[in-house]
Amino acid sequence: MSRYYVAVDVGTASVRAALVTPDGQVKHTAEEPVVIWEPRAEHYEQSSADIWSKCCRAVKRVTQDIDVTCVRGLGFDATCSLVALDRHFQPVAVNHTGVRERNVVMWMDHRAAEQAARITHTKHRVLQGVGGVMSPEMQPPKLLWLKENLQETCWKDAAHFFDLPDFLSWKATGSLCRSLCTLVCKWTYSPSEGWDDTFWSAIGLEDLMENSYCKIGEQTCIPGTPVGQGLTAEAAADLGLRPGTAVAASLIDAHAGGLGVIGADVRGHQLPCEEQPVTSRLAVICGTSSCHMAVSTQPLFVPGVWGPYLSAMLPGLWLNEGGQSATGRLHSRMQVKVIFPGKIKVCFRKGPTGYLRQDPSDEAKRIKDNPNLQDKSAPQREDKVKENARSVVFMRGGDVSDRKEVLGEYVLQFGKYKDKSFRWLLENDVGYTIFLTKKVEEEEERAGQFKPEGPKKDSLLSFLEYSRSFQEIEDLLNYLTGRSVAPPVRNEDDNLVGFGINAEKTWRDVWESRADGYAAFILQKQCVTGSKMFRLQQYLTQKKSQLQSVSAEHASTGLTASASHPPEMEDDEELERMMLSISPPKVQGQLKVEEGEELGRMMLPTFSSKIPDQLSENHIHIHTCSIKLHSFP
Repeated sequence: MSRYYVAVDVGTASVRAALVTPDGQVKHTAEEPVVIWEPRAEHYEQSSADIWSKCCRAVKRVTQDIDVTCVRGLGFDATCSLVALDRHFQPVAVNHTGVRERNVVMWMDHRAAEQAARITHTKHRVLQGVGGVMSPEMQPPKLLWLKENLQETCWKDAAHFFDLPDFLSWKATGSLCRSLCTLVCKWTYSPSEGWDDTFWSAIGLEDLMENSYCKIGEQTCIPGTPVGQGLTAEAAADLGLRPGTAVAASLIDAHAGGLGVIGADVRGHQLPCEEQPVTSRLAVICGTSSCHMAVSTQPLFVPGVWGPYLSAMLPGLWLNEGGQSATGRLHSRMQVKVIFPGKIKVCFRKGPTGYLRQDPSDEAKRIKDNPNLQDKSAPQREDKVKENARSVVFMRGGDVSDRKEVLGEYVLQFGKYKDKSFRWLLENDVGYTIFLTKKVEEEEERAGQFKPEGPKKDSLLSFLEYSRSFQEIEDLLNYLTGRSVAPPVRNEDDNLVGFGINAEKTWRDVWESRADGYAAFILQKQCVTGSKMFRLQQYLTQKKSQLQSVSAEHASTGLTASASHPPEMEDDEELERMMLSISPPKVQGQLKVEEGEELGRMMLPTFSSKIPDQLSENHIHIHTCSIKLHSFP
């Protein structure tokens, strides 16, 4: 039977999972974006629940084509972000707004710069292990900031503080054991001496010493060793794996990369380091930040260089590391904004003559034909989808204020392509886009609205807004519907409604009979751009605006007649005199209307302004064609 291992890497902006064979071959990979909040300058926050859910999705995707009994182990690495939970292991807010969901202070959050400077000023001996300077990206200053700034809403409720890699190990196994990688590198823990009480007292965090430091870690383990009893039943169900599957003690993401480089088998490649020990290698890890790592058999103290850290990456060896924060993110911004300026373009699939292909791509076919490749999870709310999309755009250096660019990264919340981005769908199945557009228009026009509600409806409307913002889609829709387009009318008032119970009425009829409430109903609907209902809504909005302008003008001149009431009596008499002026010279006459004509439409105009003293011959001629004037004998 085949054997596999699953590796989960939680970076700054996304979760990546890989299915790997024992000899190191990567069989499948998957990536899921994670949400980042930036409530103010230097504050960056995430959600531990969001991160875990994305881990579960990614793992399910890479294992969907195999028998999960073949998965022999699971390992996590993650950024060194700070996670806060209460005594019930529920999220605790790390922000002034009190939003509990945002319970992760990200590694790149520099809100605690002032606290870090104060800790450095103590010149405590533990600082020798971090180059003599405490960074705001480490956990002690962040903890001090939470105590000083969120005493009531965070500090008093928090019962557990985790480094993110340790949170993932706990979530998977239920074990509170912390990895030496995180505690030694980011928390000032010493594998040989443990926690230093004098340090925590000196910086004002002596309350963390209670109950043998249970809030930040009583038990430790070497990276890579088994944690607890493996996956709990709950975690196994979340991940789609078997309960009891082994889980390795976690690593910080950069350190996982460093281990891979320093420990790589390079035999047979004729490299200078082939016969040299691992202590002769330097690992350069480039992600959102860049990091240089090397291990040694003896501790090396270098001012300004982090470490030496004992057993933080390899057991019994000392690790030193240096580098620069956020260099990868800076490069990403330069790449998008300078080297490749502009938005990410949608690459439509086109036929030989340039027309859009409506058949699904090979990737889309595989998803449509295989239910195991289709996302069956509950749909997300629109605000969550938007946050995810903004995070994706933000981290690649895009413009988060550009709605179209952000919409492209929205993920579908319905159908066989659920969890694929809007941009992906346009690139892989334009035919499905056309189907959705027509289905919504038909449903909308049949009943005045369409049925889906909640996140699915929001996702569908957002997708149609995005797809119809492309001229290529509009051109294709116009081409497909060209033969069924109604003949043009001389006046937009004469356009037919074309849907619902009022399908045969004109737009003018709807406006003039607005007292029945139908016009108000149309005005308040959320319509699909370009649909019949949308065009009627635009017409009614224009009419309403004109009416309000006229009413305001009349109010200023003392004229207050309502547009929905018949004209005053003198107007009727004036109209009668004008009509009689084109009949035979009789004192009295009789008006007879041909069958099917509405005399009221001509005789009782619905506008509120005064009828002019004279009507033009052209105006009179239009109506006399349907009227016979008979004199009394």
